[in-house]
Amino acid sequence: MKRIRLKNFRCFNDYEMTFRPGINLLIGDNASGKTTILKALQIAASSFFAGFNDEYTRFTGIGNDDFSRFFAGDKLLPVKPIDIQFDMGNYGGLFLSRSGKKNRTSIKGITAWKQEGQNLLTAIANGERKALPLFAAFSTEDIHSSRRLSMKPFKDYFLPVSFGYYESLQGNGLFDYWIKRLLVLCEGGEGATEIACVRKAIIDALAADGCGIMQEVIVRPVQGIVYFKLADDRLVSAEDLSDGYKRLVNIIMDLAFRCALLNGQIYHEKACSETKGCVLIDEIDQHLHPSLQAVVLKGLQHAFPAMQFVVTTHAPMVMTSLRNDKCNIVYHLKYAKGAYSHEEIHTYGMDASTIIETFMHQQARDARVAEDLKKLFRLIDESHIDEARKLLEEMRQTFENTIPELSEAEAMLTFYDDLYDEEL
Repeated sequence: MKRIRLKNFRCFNDYEMTFRPGINLLIGDNASGKTTILKALQIAASSFFAGFNDEYTRFTGIGNDDFSRFFAGDKLLPVKPIDIQFDMGNYGGLFLSRSGKKNRTSIKGITAWKQEGQNLLTAIANGERKALPLFAAFSTEDIHSSRRLSMKPFKDYFLPVSFGYYESLQGNGLFDYWIKRLLVLCEGGEGATEIACVRKAIIDALAADGCGIMQEVIVRPVQGIVYFKLADDRLVSAEDLSDGYKRLVNIIMDLAFRCALLNGQIYHEKACSETKGCVLIDEIDQHLHPSLQAVVLKGLQHAFPAMQFVVTTHAPMVMTSLRNDKCNIVYHLKYAKGAYSHEEIHTYGMDASTIIETFMHQQARDARVAEDLKKLFRLIDESHIDEARKLLEEMRQTFENTIPELSEAEAMLTFYDDLYDEEL
């Protein structure tokens, strides 16, 4: 995805954003439009299935909930037509539209893109090997979502290539299904490429060169359990993983299976590192410890280096981990004075406190503590040394050595004491 422009789509009247081929990190307050952009990208990505269309794919189109609501006083006005314009791969100027809630999504603006999908589907049906793009999306409800899908296809040893797209943009709640498939394939001695891809992706993303939290995946079909060996040598079953670990494993395993199904015949065990596509992840930091937030993007990019990611976050530790370059970018989304906007920002290497205060407009610490620190340094600047000493001692008794600024204040007071002694 290179560009998207939204007209009358949900909260946006007319909004445009460009994307880079690596990680696109969207930050901003609640109601700044992050999730709406992901929703629009999800619809645009699903347009591929208007052409690559079989029993396992689904073109979602523009929904009734996507129409903006306009009022004149207390009266609700008729809906305005929605346009989603986008550039995808080598195809520019694509657009989807829907004129009203009684009409369907028009796909006249994606004719060339639709034909590309049809050509790929026909080629694969004729036995040709063609590299396929992957489109996937993960919401904040993914591991806690309950799905009523049939387990039957996940138990089949041999699946059509198109199963790599099955529910890919509605990918919530598939953790148990993929775990079951891993067990079935290992028990039957089938699906060597799929198993190899899943294992490699989890190790690349979560082992020492990635997030550093896991060593390997251990599948025990007789017990019916998949274990994960953590960095500290503990064996934890899939169902007993913490929410943070489970969500990461779910995303990585889902993508790995799909890469293997779509392109395993071409790239074999390298399918994860060679497959291109676009992956949408809402709130990547959800359930993650700050130490893991700081490396999660690194892990994803290590396992899927050819994949584009559009990711949202509220976590400063995620923001500080991404350097803007020709492949990656951080966008700060805002809503002010009735208008939505975004700008490129540079957060790489910043400490969490600076990010919180600069871009999230929040105090990085308790307001009372911040006020006391401000007062302490003001007293020192104004040479009220005795008062400053008294306040410093009070804060030391309360916070001991947990606030680094207190050591800085003490050093300044010591300097004043030494200066006073020299004058004497």
